Amino acid sequence: VMPDVLGVAADAVNVLLEKGPFALLLLIIIGEMGTPIPIITDGLLLGAGYGAGDGRSTILLTFGMLLLGSLLGASAAYWLARLGGRPLLRRYGRYIGLTLERLDRVEARVQRWGAWAVLVGRLTPGLLVTTNIASGLFRVRYATFAACVLVTAAAWGVLLLGAGYLLRLGFGAALAELARDR
Repeated sequence: VMPDVLGVAADAVNVLLEKGPFALLLLIIIGEMGTPIPIITDGLLLGAGYGAGDGRSTILLTFGMLLLGSLLGASAAYWLARLGGRPLLRRYGRYIGLTLERLDRVEARVQRWGAWAVLVGRLTPGLLVTTNIASGLFRVRYATFAACVLVTAAAWGVLLLGAGYLLRLGFGAALAELARDR
């Protein structure tokens, strides 16, 4: 049975708007860990930005919850992969075409590019969770990884929380009015 992805996403945004930034914290942690639930994080951030400033939350508190949730969730995925990933891949990797030689080549590339690999991976749509896991698996220094998590979470936060907040302020309606006047 195919889950109603849009329905689940809408329910998550409604919970977020009702419960505020602490719900965002929990949902971001879950999303960063790669939990297979159909939550569209971008939509959550837009909804959280829209909900900020409604008396239950501020944009700064919401932004802080995003940073904390991103760091906690990404760190959990990182440490699980770092501590348990190699033995699993040695044992089962051959079933999905991952040989030790291939893993060693990828690890060398990740080590060579370091922070840039983490930044680009986390900013590329669809690669966030994979990057969290690969960073732990290929032993990127944790301090480097954590700094990259905070930078990329801040970048996405400014963009998506900011867009949601501007929509709440009526910025979208003002742009539509300007477009009509042209």
